[in-house]
This record gives sequence, structure tokens and C-alpha cells, in this order.
Amino acid sequence: MAAALGVGTQMIAVLPDIDLVIVNRANTYEGERTPQPELLDLIEEVLEARLGEPQPDPELGPLAVPDPDERLQPVPEAQLAEFVGEWPYPPEPLGLPPITTLSVTVDQGALITYSDIRGTFREYLQPDGSIVEEDSLERFIQIRDGDGSFAGFTDADAIARAAIAAAVADDMRKAASFLEPGPRPPAG
Repeated sequence: MAAALGVGTQMIAVLPDIDLVIVNRANTYEGERTPQPELLDLIEEVLEARLGEPQPDPELGPLAVPDPDERLQPVPEAQLAEFVGEWPYPPEPLGLPPITTLSVTVDQGALITYSDIRGTFREYLQPDGSIVEEDSLERFIQIRDGDGSFAGFTDADAIARAAIAAAVADDMRKAASFLEPGPRPPAG
């Protein structure tokens, strides 16, 4: 047997002698993990089913697939053109030190984002201007520079940090501007 273990008890186990591969994934985007005792119990059940006596006349049933989340809808690619490019993350107008660069392209009505920290994700523009990430369903907010041009997008945590930094610097107008809803240019 060979296995690769990851965050949240994610695992790939290869058992070549019995022609079996076991994969366990966890929703680590939301901080969830698979409890190890339950995972080991499941693996034991899989091995027992694989190595036990075959059942007479087994039947396969359809896999129940949930409807896709309504927030994950493509939009006309023309609506996404201004987002394409390389953007510092978090965006410069927030006044926070950059952590990485976010590369953004467009594919089939969605944004494709890549950073060396988070990897590659498909993002969907929402009617309110926010952007929802596939898989995690995390919401990102557009950030605009002083002339209203797109400067990047970020999560609520970075906006809160920017508001706190502005308040600490005694710039309450700027701090308040970060907390207003919708796409935001920096306070002047």
C-alpha cells in the first residue's frame, strides 16, 4: 500500500494487490475535515466490501447530483473584460501590503483566477457586482481606484483590516468608506 495524506485528513491510498484506490476529500475551504476514526471505519467497510463475498444480483442506482448553485452562472464575456490582467492582492487602494499577485483570465462566462498562494479557481460575477468562487462559494468584493477603474477584488477580511488600519491612522472618513456596501473607490 502507498498513501498520500493531506490537510483535513484528505487522502489517496493505493492498494495494488487488490486493484483498489481510495480517495477521501474534505471541504478544507470551510475549515472542515474528515474525523480520522470515521475515515478509518469507512476504509474498513470498503475493504470488507471489496474482499468479502460478492452479493448475488447487485444493482447500481443513479448518483444523486444536487442542482448547481444558482450563484455559479456564466455571464457574457464582455462583462468580464475589465477584470482580465495581473492584480496585486490585496488591491492597492486598500493600503495594505501586497501578499501575492492575482492573475485573471476569462473562460466560458467565468473568471479564472490564479495566485501562487491559493492556486486556480473559477469565479462568477454576481448581479450586485460581487464575485463568488466556485467550490468554496466565498464572496469577493470589487475594489476601484480613485478614478473608478477596477483595481482588483478581495474578501471581507482584507476590507475589515483596511478599515481598522485607516481608523488607527485616525482617518475615520477613509475607514468608513471601506465599510460601505458595493464596489468601493478609496476615500480621498
